[in-house]
Amino acid sequence: MFAQIRLSTLYLDMQRWDEAKSLLLKAESFAADKDNLLGFQRDILLLKLQLFESINNHDALLDLYKQLRLVEEQLKYTDAPTP
Repeated sequence: MFAQIRLSTLYLDMQRWDEAKSLLLKAESFAADKDNLLGFQRDILLLKLQLFESINNHDALLDLYKQLRLVEEQLKYTDAPTP
């Protein structure tokens, strides 16, 4: 999953949208039900936001922002504070 996230970052930089989306969906399906992977879920959501902004898919952006806000709220209670 970590490699899928990093590879999708490279694909986004290279503007290979379909490959990036495919990898992000695979990583997301793996991390979805695991509470201990909330940090990875946040990373995936941030990359999906970047992807959908790049391809002008504004319909999905609102939903992604809501998901991101929920994950970040959960992380406040489970992660150590960031400096």
